[in-house]
Amino acid sequence: MKGRTKCPKCNHAFILNLPSDKKASKAVCPNCETEFTIETKSKSGRSDKECFWEEHGEPRKTILSSIKPKTNKPKIAVIILTCVFIIGIATAVFSEMFIVSSLDVASTFGMTGSVEIRVIDQYNESVDNITVSIEGVDNLEKTGNGSYSAKKVEPGIKEISISSSEYNNLKQEILITPFFNSYHKIRLNKGVETEKKVYDTKGCSFILIIFSVFALIGAVACIQRKHFDVAVAGSLIGILSFGFFMIGSILCIIAFILIIKSKEEFEDGKKGKVF
Repeated sequence: MKGRTKCPKCNHAFILNLPSDKKASKAVCPNCETEFTIETKSKSGRSDKECFWEEHGEPRKTILSSIKPKTNKPKIAVIILTCVFIIGIATAVFSEMFIVSSLDVASTFGMTGSVEIRVIDQYNESVDNITVSIEGVDNLEKTGNGSYSAKKVEPGIKEISISSSEYNNLKQEILITPFFNSYHKIRLNKGVETEKKVYDTKGCSFILIIFSVFALIGAVACIQRKHFDVAVAGSLIGILSFGFFMIGSILCIIAFILIIKSKEEFEDGKKGKVF
């Protein structure tokens, strides 16, 4: 046992260890080297021995990590990602006008996509004896079996022109988006006429809505300050919502930076705070 006592001669206080199985023990003062007998202090009071002692010890100190005060970064990210959602939905509703303008901006920043085309007949067989061209694309290559491909294509709505002596000539609009491979299977019909197919923006609108919803999910995670990974994923996927003149993409990048800087303010579900 660890205890504290005083020398009866020089009154010097010091700390020592006593065997726990003995009621009394000899001690030597480190100051005057006087030998004396000590025993533990009892609840009833004093003893007839020369000196008493009392158990000695300090409370255990626990070092806790400091909790940083909450900032407004997640709240700002909530506002930004909510705006991205609204802009994305508006872009999807007025799809053709906003899509064209947004992709023009993406093209200005040097973003490109790729395209792959396969031309078939009414029996799903490949058609080879044709001439294929894409508006604004000079590097279209024939890969065999009626397939054509091109990389590093400027995004936007492009017109494909297909001419053949055995089938109807065809002019069809397709959408090429940044970072993605745009695949199209085109069917030719027998005849000598010229067909024209305008691009339907409904499919693209649906995709933009999905990406915008991801931004909203990220905003919800920021409101709750939970699920850091969901907040990050929402801000990154929301970049693909584009929005009018790429505003949505720029806002998502800003939200992503704010979320990363406020990582320690998020709780990861049952695991507590993220450190």
